Amino acid sequence: MKCYWTLWDIPASATSLPKNSRDIGTLGAGFKGKTGYEPPHSQGPGLKTYTIHLYALSATPQLPAARNVTRDTLLAAIKDLVLDSADLNVTYTRPGGAGGSSPSGKGKSNAPQQ
Repeated sequence: MKCYWTLWDIPASATSLPKNSRDIGTLGAGFKGKTGYEPPHSQGPGLKTYTIHLYALSATPQLPAARNVTRDTLLAAIKDLVLDSADLNVTYTRPGGAGGSSPSGKGKSNAPQQ
């Protein structure tokens, strides 16, 4: 599974994440090993679906420096702290023959755009 965005320590009072926000939570590494959001570059036309996994925790996980925290490291650190979880599916449609993408309007969220 590719992880494009690892983010934790989001305040419980947060109800959304503004576009391009950098001051909420702590960023970890994506699947390429870079700290921060790593946008997907899907190939071919058609509907693309991405899933954002959200976790409510009972305590702050004990983690190493942000640059070292991957999805697997974060999941191991929170495994005994999860109170609840939810998945948010975000979709967009890449037009056939065109190089760009256009939002499909389904699964609209405040998550980073692809």
